Amino acid sequence: MTECSEEVESKVLEATNGVDYGPAFVNRVLRFFVENSYPFFSGQTCFFVLGSYDTYPIRRLQFVETELNARTRTYAFLLCDLLDPSQFETGETENGASEASTDDEHTEGAGDSPGDPPETHCKFYLLASYADYLVPVFEGRHAGPSVELGEIRNNFFEKTHAFRRNYEGLNPDELNNGVDPTNPYSQPQEDVLGLFDSVDRLYDWTDKAGLTREVDKLPNR
Repeated sequence: MTECSEEVESKVLEATNGVDYGPAFVNRVLRFFVENSYPFFSGQTCFFVLGSYDTYPIRRLQFVETELNARTRTYAFLLCDLLDPSQFETGETENGASEASTDDEHTEGAGDSPGDPPETHCKFYLLASYADYLVPVFEGRHAGPSVELGEIRNNFFEKTHAFRRNYEGLNPDELNNGVDPTNPYSQPQEDVLGLFDSVDRLYDWTDKAGLTREVDKLPNR
């Protein structure tokens, strides 16, 4: 356990780009990971499902999660499954945590350095580091997933399989996800998604049936 703790502490430091927020902060993140780490060491194939937590897009994430968990020896999860509900907000933020509030738990005088430590980001980084696959599901220009896309590109590209909604042929009046179907993605998003396409790890989907077919193509470990 000591060796594992040292490895996790090292990854926390990676997640903060070398900024040391003190032992109390590290212990909180470490405790969170220990409480949720069993599937990563159980021989199951672990899928970390990412994307917008807005009202309608989150339904697609939960659908993908359910589809993957129907497989044998598979563990699929969303970050919001693991966070304390009191820390979780369903709205997106601009700071890279579509999954959760960026108002991370912070206790003055607990040994941390001044400022708000990026606790949610560190939890995301640890889970992404130990998951076998990352499965981001994109529907448009949602702020949180856009930031996640940059994080994935820089640190977890090799184990990511990205799902992009294709709006061709869809009736705009029937959409309820707040996306302009004529221009759903920003150019930076398209550039990174193009990288996944170049290595055959981009899956286009239009509706629920298409999403099911594409999810079935995901590998097992």
